[in-house]
Amino acid sequence: MIPFQQALAAVPEHFRDEVSAHWQAYSEAAERDGVALPSESQVLAQLVRTWTASEFVARVCGREPGLLAELLNSEDLHQSYDEDGYTCRLKSRLEGVADPEELGLRLRRFRRREMVRIAWRDLNELATLAEILTDLSRL
Repeated sequence: MIPFQQALAAVPEHFRDEVSAHWQAYSEAAERDGVALPSESQVLAQLVRTWTASEFVARVCGREPGLLAELLNSEDLHQSYDEDGYTCRLKSRLEGVADPEELGLRLRRFRRREMVRIAWRDLNELATLAEILTDLSRL
């Protein structure tokens, strides 16, 4: 059995078709964008748990597979930000913004990334309730 199917087996049967459809969309987008699929069983278990509980996260990952890869590679899913964490990250993401349209695009992408991060940490119990609420307030 492939690792994704093993992770999917832990999901109530009622949700399996939907999560499988999200995986298919994500896999196709990842191939199109040249993004490697996660293969670690722990990451896949977290992915399945998150996508089962949050259609928002599943759809974002399906549209932007690089976003999940970036979160996984950055280790941001496993850490809390300090008080200036969002400010520093946003500042670096906005470097070189040339016009209001690009500014809006980058702000929306930043918000999506961080909302995926917060939801992932919450749904996989990688953060306390206090950390999740603090992150939401700071964002």
